[in-house]
Amino acid sequence: MDPLGKNRFRKGVSLAVLFVALGVGQAVLQLHADAQTPSPAGYVLGPNEGEALSRGPTTIRVKVDPVRGSKDMAAGTQLLPKGAGIPVHQHTGMDELLYVLEGSGSGLLREARTPLEKGSAVYIPKGAWHGVQNPDSDLLVLWVVTPPGLEAYFREASPKPGAQPISREQIQEIARKHGTIFK
Repeated sequence: MDPLGKNRFRKGVSLAVLFVALGVGQAVLQLHADAQTPSPAGYVLGPNEGEALSRGPTTIRVKVDPVRGSKDMAAGTQLLPKGAGIPVHQHTGMDELLYVLEGSGSGLLREARTPLEKGSAVYIPKGAWHGVQNPDSDLLVLWVVTPPGLEAYFREASPKPGAQPISREQIQEIARKHGTIFK
């Protein structure tokens, strides 16, 4: 091959290597993006799986939320030790369902107080004042909200290990930011 042909060949090979490298790079980036994008196909979590948060004496486990692929709802469990309860509050922009998985107590919905036991369900429309008391036993509830937002409140209002405790005023502000108002 003449010197001019060798140069053209080298440029052609270099260009081909560049295109292959770009293609490989794009494939790697796409795999990384796919790994970061929640799967619309769904998933299964075991009893102790999900994001664990601690809010005062209660333990929260976020099971479904926008981070995991649900744009329209969030759900999780909340373990309320004996006497912990859920203070009376309202959600300004989300409906909520509380379903009792274990234990007993009483629920307040608007002005009505009702006994709660395993299998009880409470539908709470947005804007309705509600709360839970469990003076005699631990209570494990499943909570579901639509649209999501409660899980974001739980995340922000849960103290990080080693961090300063969050004041009542800070909790109130975090709650308002996420559409929740405490009485």
